[in-house]
Order: sequence, then structure tokens, then C-alpha cells
Amino acid sequence: MMKARTYILTALTLLMLAGHRFEPATGLRVESSRDRLAVELLVQGLDGPAGLAVQPVSGRLHVAERGGNRIAEVRDRTAVDALHPDFEISSVMPSWAVTDTRSEENWVEASLRQPADVSFDRHGRLWIAESGAQGRLLRFEPFENDYLFGQIIVSPWIDDNLSYTSVAVDDAGRVFTAMHRVDMPGVLAFGRVLMRDMDAEWYLIDYGPFAEFSNVALSPDSASLLFAEQRTADVTWYDVDRQMLFGSMERVRGVRDVAVLNDGSILASLKRRDRTWSVVEIDPEYGHIWEWVGGLSEIGGLAAHPENGDLYISLSKEGKVMRLYRMEERRSPEPQLDKMSQLLQTFELENALPPKKWPEFFREFIERLGMVEAVDRIVSMQRPLDRSLGRVPMSVEEFTHAIPVVAAKVQATLLSDEELEPDPITELSFVIFFPNRSVHTRQSVAPSVSLFHAEHESGRAVRTRFLPNQDGAPLSEDLDWDDMPEVLVSFPSGYHAQRTGLSDEGLLRTYFLGMGLGDDYWIDIHRVDRNRSIMVVEKQDGTKLEYALEPYPEKPEAGGETVLVAGLTDIESGWEHIGKTPVMWNLLLDEAARPNTRHMSRLEQEAWRFLDGERAVAEPYRFDGLSRDEISFRRAIVLRAATRWHLDHF
Repeated sequence: MMKARTYILTALTLLMLAGHRFEPATGLRVESSRDRLAVELLVQGLDGPAGLAVQPVSGRLHVAERGGNRIAEVRDRTAVDALHPDFEISSVMPSWAVTDTRSEENWVEASLRQPADVSFDRHGRLWIAESGAQGRLLRFEPFENDYLFGQIIVSPWIDDNLSYTSVAVDDAGRVFTAMHRVDMPGVLAFGRVLMRDMDAEWYLIDYGPFAEFSNVALSPDSASLLFAEQRTADVTWYDVDRQMLFGSMERVRGVRDVAVLNDGSILASLKRRDRTWSVVEIDPEYGHIWEWVGGLSEIGGLAAHPENGDLYISLSKEGKVMRLYRMEERRSPEPQLDKMSQLLQTFELENALPPKKWPEFFREFIERLGMVEAVDRIVSMQRPLDRSLGRVPMSVEEFTHAIPVVAAKVQATLLSDEELEPDPITELSFVIFFPNRSVHTRQSVAPSVSLFHAEHESGRAVRTRFLPNQDGAPLSEDLDWDDMPEVLVSFPSGYHAQRTGLSDEGLLRTYFLGMGLGDDYWIDIHRVDRNRSIMVVEKQDGTKLEYALEPYPEKPEAGGETVLVAGLTDIESGWEHIGKTPVMWNLLLDEAARPNTRHMSRLEQEAWRFLDGERAVAEPYRFDGLSRDEISFRRAIVLRAATRWHLDHF
């Protein structure tokens, strides 16, 4: 008990010392909207409307009435009860849910307690988050045209006086919710964001002793999770499958609720200094916010229609719900990923993360080697090594974890004077295994294993050539690794980008040196600004040629184009697994290791963290600590790829 009291005093002291964090720097500049917008009043006469959601089958809007203690369904501009008048709450719950402070009667009471948010899953089940004292998370099964039977979803920290602020359910059945304590008014909110997986296991996504989190919102494809924290005035988004933070936007003064439209646009409600409210679009790429509509009274919640891109807004004090929509659809000259997917894809490249699905150009090459069957999802319980050795399925994440890789297949267009190159390059393919690492063998030290292929207009090809070893034996997939050639490749390669030592805002920069045996190739492939994708060829006579490069298009879920950078770095992922039983806060605070949560560290650290911008120095790649089978697998893949590259390049 003494430790807990000490922590609270420490926290209060910290708050006074770091008080400036709760008065964020001036918010970003707000511009008027780039769109022509229309506003329509859908319903009025509600009592404290808050969270909203669209029923996936009927398409009708549902509203959580915090003041009226009900869920309303909007029909023809009229609000009717969505729950059956005699609805029941099941008493089926874990035995540990009934405590000295939470009786069974308290749990199963057949009346709502200030519902703050509402959501639907793909089965049409209704989810309700209560914000009243000792709030509950409830799920109602559809019964004919009503919701009659409710079930309690018990979360950790049931002994706390919890108030749920939101709930959202993705297509896979994962449940996301935000909550805080209501029995410690003022400073300490002990806010937290949780996820419940398909096996009913709970995970801690974010936590802060002073944090007040907004509603949780999912992207249209359920791949990204978004929420705001109003005291630190920031918006944060997470990769749901990888369970990792991949972006944030700070200094959004007055931010409250958030929503994601079907094109990935991020919208938020803001409380302005003059006490009016606005709905704004957040553009994290340029660090800008655009006002859609302003001069509103207090906004109780935002929700996006899952299909048509309409935005629903509840005005809590006026008791109204409005629909806001673009009068003209934003058009692009060619189909593009939605904005949230673009952000995630850029993050993947910047941090050399493997895509969630195999890029087709690389999948086909690996499968032709006859050693690995490439699949997007793994259902086997075998270890990746055991599966790979038996030519059983292997995901791209597992493959690139074993063998880091940079690969691309791109079109080339000559930009220099045609007289300087009568036979220009039309296509370029390359693979770098173990980028930025020297590969040690008995015979040589190579600056990675690189496979290069340049196709010229005439059909002439320039490709990686291997020299024989000391005994004159040519390269073969049956060759022992320690008997590799003295000069492993005739085109030594390298890979560098600035920001993380691995990438620079979507830029892939690599080179292949002829070492006097051929030309030098300097390659930049930019995945955001295509005009920056170029290649400079320095010929042996000193002539320099410049080419424009363009990847081939692929499926968006496989990366969107024929470029792969993966396995070069380990990035922290995985949310804190907290189980299903009650959790005491001292497990997460002063009596145990603290979880990796964004807002706990933000409030406790006063120093800035500087990114290391120095060039990454190539490190030797050794097979220390690996089993003989694991070493053999890595060697076999590389040797087979190298020996077959001249026939089976991309």
C-alpha cells in the first residue's frame, strides 16, 4: 500500500513539474476545407447523444444517448429504442468478476448506465460501452427485429471504477475499447486502451496515468487503429496485425473524437479556444489540418459510414445528429491506396518491414527455386525452420527474418542523349541478400550477396557473374559454402538510406559496382514521389547516363509495386498481454517492469530523443548461435538463387 501511495505522490509531483505538457504548444494552422460540403440534420430531440454506428444489415444509424440511458435507432428522422423494452443481461460471467465492490446484481442490471459508444460487428451484434460509474462492456445478439439478450464482456481492472469511452469491432472479431477511472477526479485518469482478441485474451495498447483517450476508430480495411489523447493533444495510429505504433501527429490542440472515412481520410472534432467546436481533416503527410465545419456546439461523437464516406456528428447539448458529406467525390487520375494504407506502406519501407503478403514478383522467384512454398498466412504449429526444410508453407515475414533482402524489378527509360547510348537499358532486376552485411566464407569476404540483371533494348543482358574458386570449381548450388569463389560477385552492392540507417522517407538507394569488370549502377527508387526514381550508369569510359525508373504495379495488399525491402531491422511490436483476471495497477507501475506504452513514457520523460542519422556501417554476417539445419537452409537458398539467376531472374 505504501508503494502505491508513493507512486501517486510522485505522479502528482511530476504533473506539477511537467505541467507545460498539459498546455500543448499552439495547434497546427487550420485551413478552410478543400471540398464542397453539405450538412443535413438527421434527428433531434435526443438526450445527450454521444457515440454513433451504422448497422451493417439495415444500414440504419444508431446513437448512444448518454443522458437518456438508451441506444436509439434513427428511422425516418425519428429516434426509436434499439433494444427490446424487456431486454435481459445474462448472468454468465467469470467467477472472479463478482467481487466485494461488484455484485452479480450490479453486473446484470437490465438498464443502461450512460452509454458512451455503440458499435456493430460483421455478424450484426450490437456492442455498447457504458461511461457511468462501474461501467460495463455489453454485447447484444440480434433477435428478430430487436436486441433482447445481452452478454457481459468482462475486461481486466474490474475492481477499478471504470468508465468506458468507446468500443469498436473489426472484421476479424477483435474488440477495441478505451476507458479511464472516474473515482479520481481532476488530474489522475489512469486512461488505457485495450484490445480483446478472437480467443478472448486481453492486450494493453496504450496507458497513461494522466491520459484521457478519445474513441477508438478503425480504418475501412480494419488494418489500422486510430485514437486521440486530449491532454497531450496528439493522434496516434497503430498497425493492428503487427501490433505496433506506426504514426502520430502532435500539437492538435483541443482534439477529442476521431473517425476514418472510406478513403482513409482522418477526421477529428476539436474544441476551440472560443468554446465552439469544429470538425477538421488531419493530414499527417504534410502536418496540416483542414476545417470541414466550425462554430458548432459541443460534439458528442463522430462516426464514418463504412461505404459511402458520409460523416455523422452528434451534438450532445443540442440533442441533434447531423450528416456531413462531400458534394463532389475526390477523383484521382489512377486508383490509389487509401491514405491510411499509404501511411502504413511508407512506414513499412522506412523500417524495412516485410509486407503482409508476398509480392508476386518475389514469390514466383522463390517458388521456382523449389525449396519454399510461399504463403501469406501460416496455420501450421511447426517452427518456420521445420516447415521450410520440408518445403512446407513459409510467410514472407519468416523468410526475410532468416534472409534479409532488398529486391526490385523496374522499367527503365533513358533520359540522357540517345547518341550516348544506342542500346539503352529497358528493364532492371536485382536481389541483395543480407544487405549491408559482409558475408564471410573461407575464400572471400563479400559486401553482401547480390544478383543483378540489366536488360537492354537489343536483348543484350548484363548480369552478375561469378568467378571460380582457387581450385577452379565454378559456382554450383551443391558447392560447400566455405568453397565459395574468391570474388563472390562481379557487381558488389550496397544499400543505404538516411532516416533509420535503412531508409529515407520511402527511398530505396542502392548501387552495384563493376569493379573494373563492368559499369557502375547508382539506383534510387522512391515509392512516394515517382519522379525521384532514377538510375545513373557510369560507364567504364567515364560517360554517365541517366534513366528514369518505374516499378511495375502489383496488388496493394502485396506492397503495391515490384519493390521489396525487408528483414533489415527489428522493430518493437506486440502489445502487452494482460490476461483476463483482475489486474492490480502495481503490476504495471512501480512494482514491475513497465509496458511499452506511448503515453506513459511521454509524460515521464523530459528529454528529446534524437534519431541517429549516421550511415550504417556494414556488419559481418555470421551464423553464430544457429543450428546446422538453420545454417544449411540459409546457405542453400542463396546458392540456389545465385546459380539459377542467369536463367530465372525476375
